[in-house]
Amino acid sequence: MARVWLVTLLLTKLSVFADLIDHSQIKVTPAHGTIVGVFKVSYGDYSFNASTAREVCQVLGVTIASKTQVQEALSHGLETCRFGWTDEQVAVIPRVQQNPKCGNGKIGLVVWRADVNKRFDVFCFNATDLEAQIQVTTADVHTTRRDLTSTQSSLLSTGEARFDKSSRSFAHASESSSTLTSLSVSPSPSHHTLLEYPKQMQKPQSMSSEPSSIGTVPAVLLITAIFTVLLTVVIAVWRFKMKQHCVSCWDAEEQKEYIETEVWDQSNGKDQREPQAEFKEDQSRKNSNDISVKMTPETDTDS
Repeated sequence: MARVWLVTLLLTKLSVFADLIDHSQIKVTPAHGTIVGVFKVSYGDYSFNASTAREVCQVLGVTIASKTQVQEALSHGLETCRFGWTDEQVAVIPRVQQNPKCGNGKIGLVVWRADVNKRFDVFCFNATDLEAQIQVTTADVHTTRRDLTSTQSSLLSTGEARFDKSSRSFAHASESSSTLTSLSVSPSPSHHTLLEYPKQMQKPQSMSSEPSSIGTVPAVLLITAIFTVLLTVVIAVWRFKMKQHCVSCWDAEEQKEYIETEVWDQSNGKDQREPQAEFKEDQSRKNSNDISVKMTPETDTDS
């Protein structure tokens, strides 16, 4: 319908070219209607220069499309194999798939900055059609949301029904269990075993909370042990260094005392040798005096 409307409007409003137009050669692309408001108008071989292309869109009651609008249409699937003028007075070809015969084998929006007098097709933009498409898309989105909502509601109702059924089954099982417990109250040992069974079933629940506290204790012990080992190592290193320092100090003191002792011994020996020498010298002098005295009386007697 969109193609028929565009062709009819083009035929009725292009009165300037009425005598020259072959109506069978007018084509609108895409044939199923615009894509986000963009469509291409062609007439036979390339027929419109830049100014004529703009007038053609205005005669159709729309505007010439911009590069951005053609790019948006390309992202929504618009593809041609012919150049068309845009509002920036550049010719473009929107390509989705690669084809050596279209746009030099390139893909994307292929641009040709040709002379404004060169003839191409023209890309037009219909804002009203874009708004209609947006409204349709919005309506589809609302419909999809309603479908999703209804689906979710049905799933919730189904889940609630299953939950009610499970609850009834659980209630029935609880009633059976309570009946069994009431029947098992008896003084016989076997019945005492039946009475204690539910308590045994409750023990794992109480024990399930213990691993968390049990798991924290080894962690604390491990941290304490590591801290103790590190502290012991630090103390041992400190003591070793202090011991080396003390040994070096003791060695220095012993060496000093040894030197002082040697010096004292040497000085003491010297002091002892001097009196002995003086004593010997005195003895020798005394002996010599005695000899001289003895020799003098003998000399007198002989005379």
